[in-house]
Amino acid sequence: EGITYMVSSGDSGAEGCVSPNSVSANGAAPSVNVLASPPFLVAVGGTLFNDASNSSAYWNAANNPIDLSSAKSYIPENVWNESCVSNCGLWSGGGGVSTFFSKPNWQSGVGGIPNDGARDVPDVSLTAAGGHDPYLMCFEGSCNNGSLYGVGGTSASAPAFAGIMA
Repeated sequence: EGITYMVSSGDSGAEGCVSPNSVSANGAAPSVNVLASPPFLVAVGGTLFNDASNSSAYWNAANNPIDLSSAKSYIPENVWNESCVSNCGLWSGGGGVSTFFSKPNWQSGVGGIPNDGARDVPDVSLTAAGGHDPYLMCFEGSCNNGSLYGVGGTSASAPAFAGIMA
């Protein structure tokens, strides 16, 4: 009782049953990650910072010497989509309509959530763009060599959101 589970919504966009490493969905029907669609958990999707057109409005040229921060203010976000036209994968935030679970009452009558009778995912989203704004961490002694390892995807945004909630 009192436990909330945070689950990754997937990294293949609307093609939840296709590997994000695939260069195309190969005609697969749109589907959401079934592990993220039960109504008794929180499905965490992905966003991408939308700062490319005016990065100086959001980032300082150098880190603050006291707290090492570099962001000036809130950075606008878009749905995470690092897929491309050919040969680089489907890497993007999973989401859509569940075919297994009906709409929970807490999703009904809420602005922005379709009145479709089905469970819609994700519930929330957090940055997931590994190529644009990855989560930085030490991995296999990388920090001993002065380098950080970058990770992304909703498998990174879900535990990050769980940490925020904790």
